[in-house]
Amino acid sequence: MSLLNHFNENFYQTIEICQSARVNEDILFHWQESGLFPASSFVIENKLQVNSYLGITEHTEQIEYYPRGYLAWAQILIKHNIESSSQAFMYFGNLYQQALNQLVHGLPETLIASFTEDLEESIQSSWQYFLVGKYGAISSTGKIEEIVAIDLFKYVISFLTEDFSLDILDEETRKILHVALRQLNNSVALDNPLLPKQLIRQRYIERLIKQYDLSVR
Repeated sequence: MSLLNHFNENFYQTIEICQSARVNEDILFHWQESGLFPASSFVIENKLQVNSYLGITEHTEQIEYYPRGYLAWAQILIKHNIESSSQAFMYFGNLYQQALNQLVHGLPETLIASFTEDLEESIQSSWQYFLVGKYGAISSTGKIEEIVAIDLFKYVISFLTEDFSLDILDEETRKILHVALRQLNNSVALDNPLLPKQLIRQRYIERLIKQYDLSVR
């Protein structure tokens, strides 16, 4: 599959996300300038040479791509008439908390307490990364649930393995790590041979499988 096919099948171009959200491009750009909506996660720059009877002309065009999960965020901005970055952050934080409450079910209390100790600061950091398009590039679809899963289960893996320093894991820890592995695997974007390697997949998923003989199941 070519890179363009990959983007066209899995992402929205600017005009497509605007059409799906039923807004014009000026509104999308206003949202971005106001700190309400993320920047595009990928930009392709095409250098074109057009050869015809009229001669040869050269052009450069840029195509911006947004993950499909961003449509849900656009719909939230519209539904709740959000006009300020502080309002947008409040809704982002509420959705983050809701997703987190679902994902921590069954995890050890000590781990949950450790992850949530500086939760407000963590959400603020995730919000900033969300706005610059980071999560759209590293997650499967860019949905907030995936953002939370990436934040949480990276932490779970590091916490339970003590940053991969432990040589042996007990059976209960292995069970929890299997859950973390599945959740992270489902939330992180798949590798594409034409794009940079997914470092989360290498540093957490592949390393966990190899070092502790775990599998995604």
